Amino acid sequence: MLMLCSLDGKKFSHSRPACQAHCPVLVDFLPARRYHGPRVWNDLRSDLIVRESANVIEIDGSFGEGGGQILRTALALSCITEKPFRLFNIRAKRDKPGLRPQHTRCVTAAAAISDAKTRGASVGSSEIEFAPGALRPGDYRFDIGTAGSTCLVLQTVFYPLAFAGGESSVTIIGGTHNPFAPCYHYLEQQWGVFMRRLGFELELHMERAGFFPLGGGEIRARIRPVGPAAVP
Repeated sequence: MLMLCSLDGKKFSHSRPACQAHCPVLVDFLPARRYHGPRVWNDLRSDLIVRESANVIEIDGSFGEGGGQILRTALALSCITEKPFRLFNIRAKRDKPGLRPQHTRCVTAAAAISDAKTRGASVGSSEIEFAPGALRPGDYRFDIGTAGSTCLVLQTVFYPLAFAGGESSVTIIGGTHNPFAPCYHYLEQQWGVFMRRLGFELELHMERAGFFPLGGGEIRARIRPVGPAAVP
């Protein structure tokens, strides 16, 4: 899940409870005593965003938990706002820092739906540049190639495609039930339910399950377009 605000600071809500409804993952790893109240957005951006110009936003990937969520959130918001970014120190606090196969698939999937130009999107890379174009609804198929999490790849492209102006279908091949990642049934029975309550329209289906180390699972999503009114 991610914070539905723009990278230039425009936001839908100030309060932590409302923010948490949109972004439980990102908000939960922030210290409550600091990221609370009307200043939450300015405080977060001052720590997370190292430098911002008219051309590119630079983000330190070692911030907070220093994991892959910063990458997925940055990709989704970049696609929605059409703002390019540079992310460095990717997954710096993980046992195996840098991009893993599922993370590179997140980057290439986000690039596919937004006609983006990328640099550094390879396994092991600790830095990427991402410059999106216009979002394109359509039928997409992404094969992670390993047992990497299909659910996290879906969460990366779901939000941009919901605002792409047309209906899309997404098929993802990989792991459906992974350690340290939401499983498909969580997406279906929890995440998807809350997305619909927020006004998003989606259908989820698991064609087959995939487990570590072989993967080979397949999930499908149909995403219908919504407008800004979908966000409270």
